[in-house]
Parts: sequence; C-alpha cells; structure tokens
Amino acid sequence: MLSYDLSIALLHQDMISRDGSIVTTSLTMIDVHDIARSAATYGIRTVYIVHPSPHLRSLARTLTTHWTAGYGSTYNPNRSEALGAVSVVACLDEVL
Repeated sequence: MLSYDLSIALLHQDMISRDGSIVTTSLTMIDVHDIARSAATYGIRTVYIVHPSPHLRSLARTLTTHWTAGYGSTYNPNRSEALGAVSVVACLDEVL
C-alpha cells in the first residue's frame, strides 16, 4: 500500500453556517469511520479528528479503541488498520 507523508484534519469548530455565523458542527461516528477508511485507501498517514467537546472526543476515542485494541481489532483487521491512523484532538493548534 502506498503511504504519503500527508495528514488530514476533520474540523468541527469555527465553521461558517448558511447564514454566515460561526458555529461548531456535530461529530458522528460515521464521520470517523468514513474519513479513516478513505484516508487508508489513499495512503494518508494521520487523520486528525478535531472537536472542542470533551464528550465527543471521548466518544471518538472509545470508537477508535474498540476497533484498534478491543474486540473490533480481531473482528475486522482492515478497519483496525484504518482507524489506527486516527488521532483525536481538541483544536487545530494541536494538529499544527
């Protein structure tokens, strides 16, 4: 598999809504799965999930841990590999 020295970040804070106001968007577990699997397909090294909510970061970490170290890691090794590239952080400054 190809691997690039490239990272991507899925940002949820300081987004511009339809009316032009600054908002924080929701994080779903499908977001985490989809971006991790897409990144794995294209050889992206690290996927940062960036969200200011400690509760949503904790949920994202629970999901990634299930697939990388829990039962899910043996149930679906391909998903484990993809989600192993995920790093959950609070803000873009942590990515930079």
